[in-house]
Amino acid sequence: MHSFARTLTTSLRLLALLFTLLFLSLQHSAFANAKTRADVTSDAACNLERDRPSTLSGAAQRDIFQPPRRDDHPVPVDIGLYVEQLDSISEVHHSFKIEAFVELIWCDPRLAYADEPNAPPRQVFLEDRAHSLLSEIWWPDLSFSNAADTPSIQQEELIVFPDGTVIYEERVAVEVRANYDFTRFPFDHQNLVIEIESFSWPSHDMTLRREEDKIGFSQDFNIPSWTLTGYTSEIRNVQEIRDRDTFSELLVTIHAERVSSPFVYRLIVPLILIVMVSWSVFWLRPLDTGRFGVTFTTILTVVAFNFVVTDKLPNVPEITYLETLFAFAFTFLLLVVIENTAIDKLTAQGRDAAAHRVDRISSIAFPLFFFVGAALVTAAFGVL
Repeated sequence: MHSFARTLTTSLRLLALLFTLLFLSLQHSAFANAKTRADVTSDAACNLERDRPSTLSGAAQRDIFQPPRRDDHPVPVDIGLYVEQLDSISEVHHSFKIEAFVELIWCDPRLAYADEPNAPPRQVFLEDRAHSLLSEIWWPDLSFSNAADTPSIQQEELIVFPDGTVIYEERVAVEVRANYDFTRFPFDHQNLVIEIESFSWPSHDMTLRREEDKIGFSQDFNIPSWTLTGYTSEIRNVQEIRDRDTFSELLVTIHAERVSSPFVYRLIVPLILIVMVSWSVFWLRPLDTGRFGVTFTTILTVVAFNFVVTDKLPNVPEITYLETLFAFAFTFLLLVVIENTAIDKLTAQGRDAAAHRVDRISSIAFPLFFFVGAALVTAAFGVL
């Protein structure tokens, strides 16, 4: 019995150790750059023949927290941004949420240790140790300038190589503000903009440079109702009203296209069919009492239809294409009511031939003007 208990305890310990090693392996594998110095090909990395503490500015030599500028040039920092997850595109709050990996590479010769005996090929600091070391050295101090709330850093890694090359990576979750334009809804395209810049260091102290192969987004995740069609990125210098200096900024724009087919089949096509049903009165006899019944039934159907779909539409201040199409359809239903009233008036006056003639003209004019008008509305909103 005791032997079985010892065996079970040992098995559980081995299983716990296995899960711990697996977790650490997965956590470490999230950061792809924990390699040798030879694997770092960034131009922002150190060059032992060029980058030594003696080549830095006097301020940088005296103060470890000053940017390691050389020859009064700003510190080049390579930056990569890989969006691993994008969701919660909020049309009401004009924001979206991302989970992304941010990578920075820069050179700080003051951290070099190549001359030390038995120098390790690299020093790797994870999580709290990485965060603690950042408070003891200079670093770019980047932030999401269009963040809607405080970013949540989920993983951190800091690697220092013997020549002073530094790689910093973090996995961050953040809600980002956006400027949406819904005028073409449900055929709208949106630009999801991510802006990253230094919180502390203006462009004369530090400049960002793109790592082209480290900028992009995952193809594996799926956003309901949206399709990601691509992205663009650029480095620009920006100056806010509150700042006296310009700041180097990475601007990544993800292009998203709304999936419009559900709105077409569930809203636009039924709306057009309801309007077409109202035209059936043109083929009824002028004295038929069911003419007004058909017309008002279709009007009530559109009103009820509008109430049902209102909750499914974005609550935005812009006049959208779909709202304009609804208004256009209501206008034509009103014109059918007016035509019916005119037919009733002609019939009451005994002018049956004139009533039949108005119905024949209406049976051609209403469909023609409706579809031409709908096409013009569609073109005016740039949907065609």
